[in-house]
Amino acid sequence: MKKFALIIFTLFFSLQSFAGAKNLRLIPKMAVALYLGIENQVQLIGDKIDLKDVVLDCNDLVISEAKGNAQFIVLCKDKERTEVKITIRSKAGKKLGKLKVIFIPIPNPQATVLGLKSGEITKKQCDKAKKLKIEMVDFPFDIKVELVRFTMKMFVGGDIIEFRNKGEKFNGAMTKWLGKVKRGATITFDNIEVEMPNGEKRTIAPLVFNLVE
Repeated sequence: MKKFALIIFTLFFSLQSFAGAKNLRLIPKMAVALYLGIENQVQLIGDKIDLKDVVLDCNDLVISEAKGNAQFIVLCKDKERTEVKITIRSKAGKKLGKLKVIFIPIPNPQATVLGLKSGEITKKQCDKAKKLKIEMVDFPFDIKVELVRFTMKMFVGGDIIEFRNKGEKFNGAMTKWLGKVKRGATITFDNIEVEMPNGEKRTIAPLVFNLVE
C-alpha cells in the first residue's frame, strides 16, 4: 500500500511529526523537508484560526486537499527542484504566512535475493531463489518501485554465462542454471534498472554472491 509522507505544522511554524516520530520545533525562516516525486500529505494545526478556511498556494507544486481537517497533498514533479516557498492563505485570499520547503530525492532502493544483499549463498538457497526483490531500506514510507530489467552472470571456472531478464521473476533459463551451479561459482546481478514513483529510471547497486556449499 502507498503511504504518504505526513507532516503537521502550525501557522506559527511549529512542526510535529504526524507519524509518531520525535517532535520538532520549527522556528520562522527554517524549512520543512519533503520528498521529490511522491505525494507528501501535510496537515496544518493551530488554535487561533479556522483551519477549514486555510489553503496552501504555490505555482511550482501540485497541491490538493485531502480528506480531513486542513490536510493537503503536496507533490513536486520537477526532478531538479530543491526548494520552494508555500504561501498560507485564507480562502478569501488573505495571506497568513509563508513556509519554505526543501525537497530531497528518494534514496535508492536495495536489491535482494531471498533477503540476501551479496556475500555467501548456498546451493539450497540457489534452488529456492525465484526472483530479485526490490525494497526500500531505512525509508519511513511505503512506496512502489518497479524492477524494469537486470542481468545475471555466472562465473564458472573460466567461463561466463550471462542472462538478461525483464521484471523481478527469474526466467526459465536462469532458474535452470541456478539449479545446476556448483560450489565455487560466483553469481552476480547487475545492470539493475528500477523505475521510481515519479517515473525516473535508476540503475542501483549490483549483488555478488559466492556459492559456498
